[in-house]
Amino acid sequence: MSTYTRSAALEDFTPVFEPLLTYNSGSDRALLLPLDRLTGQSLANSALRTDLEERLVAWLKSNLSAVALEYILSKLAVVGSDACIPAVAFLLPDARLSTAARNVLEALPGSAPAKALRLSLPKLRGWQLIGVIQSLGVRRDMESVSALAKILQNEDALTQAAAADALGKIGTASAAKTLQKSQRTAPKRLQKDLSQALLNCARQLLATNETQAGHGLCKWLQSPSQPAHIQSAARRLLASPT
Repeated sequence: MSTYTRSAALEDFTPVFEPLLTYNSGSDRALLLPLDRLTGQSLANSALRTDLEERLVAWLKSNLSAVALEYILSKLAVVGSDACIPAVAFLLPDARLSTAARNVLEALPGSAPAKALRLSLPKLRGWQLIGVIQSLGVRRDMESVSALAKILQNEDALTQAAAADALGKIGTASAAKTLQKSQRTAPKRLQKDLSQALLNCARQLLATNETQAGHGLCKWLQSPSQPAHIQSAARRLLASPT
C-alpha cells in the first residue's frame, strides 16, 4: 500500500465497495471488512486517503439504504477532511442520518466542521436541532455563543436546556455572561439547567487558568437564589487549589 499513487484512482478497489449496493439491516457485517481494512490502510497513505474520501462521498450521494449510508459516514469520520463537509452537512436535517452526520462533524479537526454545524442551526427543528446544539457543545465552539444565546429564547424547553448545556461545555467568559443574563429572566423550568451550565462554565474557566473569571462565577453561584447543591459545589471549587 505504500506505493499507492492517486493515478490508481481506486480502480483496483471497486469490488470493495460493491457490497454497499445491497447492504441493509440484517446483512452480514463481514461483507464490509475489506472496506474497513482499506480505511485503516489509508491512514498511513495520504494519497489513498484522499481517493478513498472522494469515493465515499460519491457513494454517500447514491441511492443506498440508510444502514449503508450510516456506515459510509462512520468511515468519513475516520478519513474525512474539509472536502466531505458539504455532503455530510446536507444530511443534518435527515431524521435517520442526522446523528451519523453529526458524528463526522464532531470528529473532524479544524474550524470548518464547527462552522457547518453553526450554519445548520436555522434550518433544523426538533431532535435534529438539539443534536447539533449538543455537537457544538462537544466541540466547545466559541463562535456559536451568540447563536446559542438566541436559542435560549426558544419556546421549546428541551431545546433551551440543550443550548444551556452547550454553553456550559463551551465554558468561556462570554458563555458564562450569556447564561447569567438568561437566568435573570428565564422561566422557572429552565433555572436548574442554567445553574448547572454555569457551574460547568466555572469548572472550565478554572481548568483553562482563567482564575479571576472562574472565581467570580463561583462566588456568583453561592447566591441563596441558586440550588443548594450548586452553592455547595461552587464553594468546593472556590476552595480547591488552582
